[in-house]
Amino acid sequence: MTAPRVKPVLLLLFFTGLLAACSGGTGGTGATGATGVAYGSISRFGSITVNEVKFDTSNAQIIVEGQVVGTGNAFLGALGAPDPGRVVRVLGSINGITGVATRVIYNDSVEGPLDVLTDKGGGTLELRVMGQTVYADSRTRVVDSSANPVPLSALVPEQRLEVSGLLNAQGQLQATFIEIKEASFDPAGPVEVRGVVSALDKNLMVFQINALTVNYAGIAPSELPPAFGNNMLVEVKGAYEKATGILTATRIEAEDDLDRDEAEKAETEGFVTDIGGLPGGFQVGSQAVAVDAGTLFKGGLPADIVLGARVEVEGRLLNGVLLADEVEFNDGIEIESDAYSVVDNGDTHRVTFYGLAPVTVIVNDLTEITGDASTRGDLAPDQHMRVRGRLEGASTVIASRVEVSAKDPEVELQGPAVEDGDPGNDLFSILDVEVSTVSFGDDQFSGVNDTMMGRDAFYAAIQPGGVLVGAKGVYNTDTGGVDWDEVEIEEDD
Repeated sequence: MTAPRVKPVLLLLFFTGLLAACSGGTGGTGATGATGVAYGSISRFGSITVNEVKFDTSNAQIIVEGQVVGTGNAFLGALGAPDPGRVVRVLGSINGITGVATRVIYNDSVEGPLDVLTDKGGGTLELRVMGQTVYADSRTRVVDSSANPVPLSALVPEQRLEVSGLLNAQGQLQATFIEIKEASFDPAGPVEVRGVVSALDKNLMVFQINALTVNYAGIAPSELPPAFGNNMLVEVKGAYEKATGILTATRIEAEDDLDRDEAEKAETEGFVTDIGGLPGGFQVGSQAVAVDAGTLFKGGLPADIVLGARVEVEGRLLNGVLLADEVEFNDGIEIESDAYSVVDNGDTHRVTFYGLAPVTVIVNDLTEITGDASTRGDLAPDQHMRVRGRLEGASTVIASRVEVSAKDPEVELQGPAVEDGDPGNDLFSILDVEVSTVSFGDDQFSGVNDTMMGRDAFYAAIQPGGVLVGAKGVYNTDTGGVDWDEVEIEEDD
């Protein structure tokens, strides 16, 4: 299914009036210590870090599945400490990369039986959990019932799982955290699911969340969310009968990633679920987002805002719309070149490229393939491919998207840059591919959003390593290498 547009009226109002009122940059400046909200997966504990903001949680109320479990850091175990990964909503104040949390709210994405498990290749598993399609990979943290970290191979059918993650445009879930609650599913235990209502039948009092049928006949109309209907994001709790595939609901609540309409500082993480059809408008998860000429893009361009792109957005929340100061792409590896080899390994294809050894791209069933090809079987040597994906090892990339076109000598490589220790500031590498800038003038070194920075400032920025850099050039058939002619820092160090 395709995730719905959320708050379309608010988006329309924004573009017909509010944009003019907020001229000078959609996101605004925001006050120091501005009231804020952040939605995303916990990346670190020690207090908690969400979307690169480290929140002081010493006086924060910790709320799990609607229940207050306590106040302060002593209760972070309820959020999975010390193993991060759960997706939470944090309320409080934000001041740059630090914040003070007043509340941290956690609701899982689905809890129920693991019915089917399929290896999709490239280190990715597809799970069917109570009618929901869940993807798990190296980014997913998995723990057992004693909170001990375990590998993906510990997941087997019939287990009872708690999954936390992010919904994509097809209503599928990219798991950031999985807990194996029980070795086998007990039908007497509670279950819950978060998803979008579809196929609502008010006479039979049933609806679908993806492949799951929900019966809500036992819930009084007054206990349903206001304006309950199709395309609403909800959380459902109840009891599940595996034989029929029906969840009998005992509670239904409306859901919203940020769960508010106004905030001086707001941040969200997720997948682009709707382009929206309005200038500058798109949707991340359930959150409407707007960008303008003042929005800073890191690790990508406005053209990279496509369905399924994983991003972090920060800005200001006004009338339910997140006015973006900054959009950062999480699948920030980009490769563009002619394919040298394409090897079919059954569940994946492995692609190498002219001039970019030792880079290898893994294409699996989850990779979106567009342009002059539509399936993995259409991929072939000498096609020009534009790849976006994530790094899995020093020079191996798991492709989220591959666009195929006719043979072309243009080459582009974007990824974490490592300075090669050359005292003349002439060499660095991306994904173990050496990039020579020995012939460059200062005007060929750029900073974020095409600001010229010169050779010395560029190499000073990348010396610590890890900063995202894009390099462009042309494949040289005589040398078998790339004649690089432009480099640009794509995100702040």
